[in-house]
Amino acid sequence: MLGYASWLLYKGMVHFWAEVFFGPDTNTTISFSDGVRINQTTQYASPLLPLPGAIQRLRDIKEEQIPKLPVTLTFWKPKVNPLDEVAKIPLPEHWIKALGKNSSLYRRVPKKLKPKLHKLINIFLCEVDFSPFEKEHPPIEITEEMRVNIAADACLLILDVKSDVFECFEYYRKMKRVIISRGILVEGAIGLGWCEEVSLMWHHTSTGMKTSIDNDSLIIHEFAHALDNVPDYEFGGIPFNKNSPQYKPWKSWIEKLYDNDEIIEILGRNILIREEDGSPNPCEFFAAASEVYFDQPRELHKSESAIYRQLNSFYKLNTSYWEEEEVEEIPPVIIDPVPGT
Repeated sequence: MLGYASWLLYKGMVHFWAEVFFGPDTNTTISFSDGVRINQTTQYASPLLPLPGAIQRLRDIKEEQIPKLPVTLTFWKPKVNPLDEVAKIPLPEHWIKALGKNSSLYRRVPKKLKPKLHKLINIFLCEVDFSPFEKEHPPIEITEEMRVNIAADACLLILDVKSDVFECFEYYRKMKRVIISRGILVEGAIGLGWCEEVSLMWHHTSTGMKTSIDNDSLIIHEFAHALDNVPDYEFGGIPFNKNSPQYKPWKSWIEKLYDNDEIIEILGRNILIREEDGSPNPCEFFAAASEVYFDQPRELHKSESAIYRQLNSFYKLNTSYWEEEEVEEIPPVIIDPVPGT
């Protein structure tokens, strides 16, 4: 036993001095005591897409927090979470103005929730890449404002699922990139979503953000698919792991919905979506119902209170109490009659 311990000590010393003289192994993963795991050689974005300055600053701040000590010092575990400093950075004023202009949901979010939302936006932009749809030529130009708009609405889904901001972001821990297209994606799709990647057609994304009255949000829809897919890489309309105590009750609830109703309409939109052969499609139900939960929560609460309560048990945002969107009435245009008609 003593000989084995001496061998381990010798091996550790060899690695330690090798890293002192030749540099640390940059392909290793550092484990932090709070459960955060970060690869030292993170590849953030395609070299074809230089990062906007404010987003690059977030990533630089994160890198500054990662210890540069030799990884052989396994007896010492840094307690710092490098994303903690990223979350603390105030959102740039031009980001806030852009969100106020472009996102109906951001305008309606209660003020008390916005500081936490801002932290999640910072973390999302620091951790998730953006890329143009590779089959489009020339590729769409992805601006800083587009990134911020998508990050804000995407983070609304995880805003209050947990009390701690980093526990909230765990729901997007597998997310690698957001792909944006100018036109239709594959097989006529305007959006695609799973836990590692979300693809969005920009026209439908931007128009869906601007108002909640249309009861349609591509960002909410596709990121709801991502949440559905996170626990076990499956799509079943259940945002919980099969070992979770919430899994079976949620599954039973969805099955009863499909057994009891053919359609469930909210403001003329059916959310109880089925396959072409009439079989249940709980994956699409969860995504469509999530859209209504955010865009038209009062109508959902009024028409289908059980669905609202079930979704609220997961999102915990009480969206039916959010301020309603102010609709600007445009006076009719009076056209002078043509003489003689």
